[in-house]
Amino acid sequence: EKGVVVRKKETVLAASALASVISTAVTNPIEVAKLNSQYFPLNCQFYPHSSNPLPIQAIDNLSPAMHRFSLEGSLHSLKIALPQVLFSNILYMQIYEHTRETLVRQTNLHSLLATSIAAAFGRLLVVSANIPLESLRIRLSNEVKDKKINFHGYKITLVRDLPFSAVFWSSLEWYRNWRTQGEYRESVKKGEDFTWRNFTVNLLPGLFLGGLFSAVSTPFDTLKTRVQSKGIKEYSIVKSLG
Repeated sequence: EKGVVVRKKETVLAASALASVISTAVTNPIEVAKLNSQYFPLNCQFYPHSSNPLPIQAIDNLSPAMHRFSLEGSLHSLKIALPQVLFSNILYMQIYEHTRETLVRQTNLHSLLATSIAAAFGRLLVVSANIPLESLRIRLSNEVKDKKINFHGYKITLVRDLPFSAVFWSSLEWYRNWRTQGEYRESVKKGEDFTWRNFTVNLLPGLFLGGLFSAVSTPFDTLKTRVQSKGIKEYSIVKSLG
């Protein structure tokens, strides 16, 4: 029937996997550049807590050093980033969707509250399983020689990711329902075709909300990068942000 779209779980999983691989490959150089910019100040005079501060001349070399991502750091981290993102995204979406559906169906929770709980719960499980690979990816991106498996940055990752996931997904779900004048998910289950509205229902609000909440969580993201690059455990958030 015209206008009806059949969405099988296998199709959704395949699409999620393909999107994860493509987006990671395309954005990895930018991600590494971000990590470099967060990490390199750790080794110059601007960061007094560093155990190995560089001389003042290092400040002049900071900008060229940050451009190494295009070849070295990016290629080194990509071999970890691809399987990591593939595993994390698929696992997270499965946990999130199943948890949310269970909460909505079996409890009296409002759909937005159920969304927030499911998003935070899924992120907790994924971060717990993924933190060793994430820590290794950060070190490879910043060309840190230490390649031991560790759980550095676990707490600060939770501080960054749990509120982000809860607020992001509840905001997106609310916007979807408002934009489609009804229960977005019920419309999808009925097979209504949202293809022509995907940019305004999913892509554009996703980009806006993701960018907004990423900007808010940047201080914690910076601390996470420094903790995982150097294995810093004892510094406070204020001191580590320098």
